[in-house]
Amino acid sequence: MSSSVLANKPSSATDTAMCGTGGTAYGFAITIPEAVRLDHAGAPIYVVAPTSPGLN
Repeated sequence: MSSSVLANKPSSATDTAMCGTGGTAYGFAITIPEAVRLDHAGAPIYVVAPTSPGLN
């Protein structure tokens, strides 16, 4: 299963402090339907976050 989720929700204060990215919104939320959770219970979830140019 693969889908896209935008990272445009407010970042937590901890994330902002650790990354030095004040004023940005890199938070995200992923909704996983119950049927998928039941079918894949115990399986890992992998999140890949490509880096934008200039953000290393």
